[in-house]
Amino acid sequence: MKNETTYDAIVIGSCMTGGRAAKELTEKGLKTLVLEAGRPVVPEEDYVEHSSAYNQAHDVKSLFTTDRGAMVSSSCVNPSLTYMALTARACDHAV
Repeated sequence: MKNETTYDAIVIGSCMTGGRAAKELTEKGLKTLVLEAGRPVVPEEDYVEHSSAYNQAHDVKSLFTTDRGAMVSSSCVNPSLTYMALTARACDHAV
């Protein structure tokens, strides 16, 4: 017999923004899974007009991306606060 678990949200990547997303979602009562150790992200190939203004995927409504792929260009300074703000905005829209 298969043991299946259903989650309300899946956060891919537990960096600063992934951890923040998981915290926000679980505090709002969502059963959340965090996955880590995927392949490197290449924004030019992986994130080309894939999302709405809230970084929500067009074809998978429960998928939000708030990592560096959400940025239109690379930054010359540490963009961590921007990623955190994008994550908080996506979480607010998701719930």
